[in-house]
Order: sequence, then structure tokens, then C-alpha cells
Amino acid sequence: MKTVLNDGLVLRRIARLILNRIPDSASALGGLAMGSIPISSAVVLLSLEARPARPLKGFWIRRDEKTHGLGGLISGELTQADRVVIVDDVTTSGLSVLKAVDITEGAGATVLKVVAIVDRLEGAREKIENHGISFESLFTRDDVLAS
Repeated sequence: MKTVLNDGLVLRRIARLILNRIPDSASALGGLAMGSIPISSAVVLLSLEARPARPLKGFWIRRDEKTHGLGGLISGELTQADRVVIVDDVTTSGLSVLKAVDITEGAGATVLKVVAIVDRLEGAREKIENHGISFESLFTRDDVLAS
């Protein structure tokens, strides 16, 4: 997936597909570093033209809390007013995405939805939806293996 996300043409296409799945009420998107960084950055840039009155802002969640500078787990600014979409490259069990959800909600933001590029069909959808959050993937493991 990392190779795909470093191909500008492919990344732009993926970003467009994801942007089309972002609710109008969303104000930000992001997720766990590393998987979400190229995705959220590309979607944020596209949102400047696609929704100029309400462009999205991006953020990502660090693996370990930063203890210097502004510190914290979140890079970027989230407020209690933010309505967020969590993005990820690949979902498997859903545990890492739920970690991102918990940290995002801990910052006061509301998580509207999770969008992944590929769902490996190993329980992520069920865990995320059981948490009361909508889940959508662009592709599944079966789609990828069939091509």
C-alpha cells in the first residue's frame, strides 16, 4: 500500500474517491500516522477546490505522545466543534482505527465515519460499526485478490 500511496496519480484518484464519501458536515479528517498521512493530506488539498466554503483540515495521531513543543498525541488542531472522518490505508481487526477514534473523541471531536482504502475482511467493519460509527472501504481484500 505504501508504494501505491506514493504514486501521485493513484493517490489523487484515491483522494477523490474518499472525498466523495465525506459527509458535508465533516470539518476534519485524519488518523493514525503513517497510514493516514498521505491520504488525509491529499484529501485536504482536494477539498480546497471541491468545497471552498468549508475545506477540510487534516490531523494525524502519533504512535507515542510527543513531550516537547506543543506535545500531545495529535498533530494538527481538533476542537469540540469538529466533526471528523478517520481514514486508513488498510483495516484488519479494527483495533488501530478504534484507537484513533478514542484519541479523537478524547480531544472532544465527534467521529462521523471511518473510510479505509482496503478492508481485509478480518473484523474491522464489525468492530467499528459496533462502536456506533459508520464504516466504508473503497475495496476489500477480495477485490484486490481478484484483480
